[in-house]
Amino acid sequence: THIARFDHSRRRPQHPVHRRIAHARGGNVVPAFLRYLYRHRSVNVFGCTVARHRPDAIRRRLHDAFLDRFSRHEFAESYALRGGVRFASLLPDAQRRAQDIDLVALHPLDIERHVRTALYGTQNQVKFECLAAIPTADAGRPLGVRMHIAGETGGRRATFTVDVNALVSLWPHPVARRGIRNVAASTMVGTKLKVLAELGPYRWRAKDLRDALLLLRHGAIPRRELAEATECAWEQGSPLVDSPAALLRSAEWWRGPHGVRCWADLRKETGAPPLCEAVDELRIRLRQLAS
Repeated sequence: THIARFDHSRRRPQHPVHRRIAHARGGNVVPAFLRYLYRHRSVNVFGCTVARHRPDAIRRRLHDAFLDRFSRHEFAESYALRGGVRFASLLPDAQRRAQDIDLVALHPLDIERHVRTALYGTQNQVKFECLAAIPTADAGRPLGVRMHIAGETGGRRATFTVDVNALVSLWPHPVARRGIRNVAASTMVGTKLKVLAELGPYRWRAKDLRDALLLLRHGAIPRRELAEATECAWEQGSPLVDSPAALLRSAEWWRGPHGVRCWADLRKETGAPPLCEAVDELRIRLRQLAS
């Protein structure tokens, strides 16, 4: 048990951990302590253990429970899983946090009813509740539905989103596994590169670049399959460049202040390489697959 020292300037006892992080943070004790607790699972305060239950672990448990229930129904084969949850299943050691569940409806009928059906029941001691269902559209065309869901497990509660898109062509065709289909790694790489090209040099997201690089680095993707998947993704969107090679050669994307800033934030969380090295490695790997 630590012995607290009384700090007369603040009129309250100060824990040694408080003193150390308060000194490093300029004397602001409470926010610094909360940041310390966020990085560590627990800390000893006056002989008592203060623990923090990570919301990512709760959300991951809710994702698994929802997908397990969804896969038990016959309509599950009409949907394909993509996005962060699919990426985490391909590369579980990549420290990729998934905030929502992304699905593609291969046969866009009764999407909202199918998602609500998967919410019923109390299997795995998990309860779900639909907070809102918002139809999504692009230029007047209906795209799908976005459903905000609250889940509770073990007395802990978290919210997440289920995004279902109905107007997406996938190549190669997703394979079925336990009912629900899974998007191929080549499709995800093509989609990530297309999103980078669509968002432009002032809005692109660092996670898309990192995801594409990790999938190429750790996934055995056939050369022809990747070329066809990238071409299919490029035809569906409105990229600002003609091809992935032109995207990776463009200095406007990677040397601007937006790219430097967003990649620096990602490096603090994941330990990713410098931006110039990541772009060069991605360019080399794509060139090797194309040759």
